[in-house]
Amino acid sequence: MNAGRILVVDDDPLVGGSCRRVLSEEGYEVDVAEGGRMGLERALDDSFDLVMTDLKMPDLDGMELVRTLKMEQPRTPVLIITGFASISSAVEATQLGCCNYIEKPFTPEEIAKAVSSALERAGREEEAGRDVEEEGSSLTHDIPISISAHHVHLAQEHVEALFGRGRELTPVGDLSQPGQFACKERVNLLGNGGQIDRVRVLGPVRDESQVEIARTEQFKLGLEAPVRMSGDLEDTPGVVLQGPEGFVELKHGVICAARHVHMAPRDAYQFDVRDREVVEVHVPGERQVTFGDVVVRVNPYYRLDMHVDTDEANAAGLVKSGVGHLRRIR
Repeated sequence: MNAGRILVVDDDPLVGGSCRRVLSEEGYEVDVAEGGRMGLERALDDSFDLVMTDLKMPDLDGMELVRTLKMEQPRTPVLIITGFASISSAVEATQLGCCNYIEKPFTPEEIAKAVSSALERAGREEEAGRDVEEEGSSLTHDIPISISAHHVHLAQEHVEALFGRGRELTPVGDLSQPGQFACKERVNLLGNGGQIDRVRVLGPVRDESQVEIARTEQFKLGLEAPVRMSGDLEDTPGVVLQGPEGFVELKHGVICAARHVHMAPRDAYQFDVRDREVVEVHVPGERQVTFGDVVVRVNPYYRLDMHVDTDEANAAGLVKSGVGHLRRIR
């Protein structure tokens, strides 16, 4: 009887062969990939009940494999195989959504027990998900909502052009997503139709500068900004940035940010959604509204939060923040 399909990813053929032999004797169907890239390709192209991966591999390390797999297939359980020197990385991997880790060298009994425990845990979570789904054809989950006012992301060269040579951004407060922060620095936006003053800069610096405004603000600037995900700047209008030390003319980079919700892999697993899936979010209240075309963004370092601009917040009657009900479109 097939107890489940397992993919073992390890660049050491002795480890892969040992796992295949031990787990096959336990009734599992075992596939072995000798390297991270091969393992990721097989994991994404096929269906496995469990992926076991080493962390230290020369072509693609296990952490990158875990990040990518959890974004594409958040429901696939992952068990880490690691040496003592990388235990700290294994702990970090469990924080990214891996179910557990096992330290090398391991005995046949230890690997069999670790695999059995990982599959049992995955089974319990899967059953819990089915129980929720049976309550209705449309899954509903509470999701925090933050209001994202107009702001600017700057490349380092533009930071220096606007605020002075050698200048670095000055953090004044953390944002909802880890590593993101509001800055002391502000700029004016100068368009053909008018200007918007004192627009806050957000950090850290990016490879390319970008301006995000609400739909109504494009009329004030005299331009037409498309609705885009952050970073999708091709064929977008430009604007002039004014700082205390100079001007920067952006040839492109102005967008109205598409509605989106940030999730860690565990959130995506619980909500049964995938990276870039499109969902609806209903916001209750006196001016209740259902937002469609909400793009799910999954990343191990994200914190659960939906972002709307000021126009959308006003339509829903939100002041500083709110809570919506995420509905997966079946």
